[in-house]
Parts: sequence; structure tokens; C-alpha cells
Amino acid sequence: ETELDSLILQYQDHCSAFKNDFREAGWPACAYSVSKVGVNAYTRILQHQLESEGMESVVVNAIHPGSRHSKISQESPLTPADAAKSVICVALLSDPCDHPRGKFIWHDLQIIDWDQGSLKGMWA
Repeated sequence: ETELDSLILQYQDHCSAFKNDFREAGWPACAYSVSKVGVNAYTRILQHQLESEGMESVVVNAIHPGSRHSKISQESPLTPADAAKSVICVALLSDPCDHPRGKFIWHDLQIIDWDQGSLKGMWA
């Protein structure tokens, strides 16, 4: 968690008006992408922390509901009602829940291995 916080703060520092050297430092131009990676990484970190503290009944996952975002995409493969269904499915996982835990889940409930370079299923 501390390392992730440090990385995000480094990105913020490189994007400041005083520096504005994020590209030279190897960061992408899109802050949204950096924030999504941060959320996905923290999801896994938090799940691991909860389990190591004996809180196995708490499950943390991140989900992309396929929603519309005016600055990124005007279109969505889903209606808002269908997007809500995927969120509800993930929120109502069985208890106890062995899987998925600490995962990034796409709107069609596929688990995306974003950290392994696999984006399979994201734009099917």
C-alpha cells in the first residue's frame, strides 16, 4: 500500500505545473488510466490485507460496469440498467466467497488479468 501511494504521489508530482515532466519520467499522458491502475492494484492489496488480518468474510473486487463517460466514450455496450445488474451480481457474491477475491471484473463478469497484459474479453 505504501509503495502504491508513493507511485501515485510521484505521478502527481510529475504532473504538477512546476514540473510537467510526466512523459520524460515514463508516465502515460492519461491520468484516468493511472487512476484505474491504482484502483485495481489497491483492490488486490486491500483484499490481501483483510485476509492476513483474519477478515476472510470481507471481499474486495473492482468492476467496470460498462458505463458511459462523456470525456472517454459516448457509447456503451450496455444500458444503465444492464450495467447495474453486473454491479449487483458482484455485490451479492455468496458467503463464503472463495472466488473472485481482489480481482478486476468486466461488465460481463469476466475476470480481467490486467496486470499480466491480458485484456482478453474487454472489447468482445
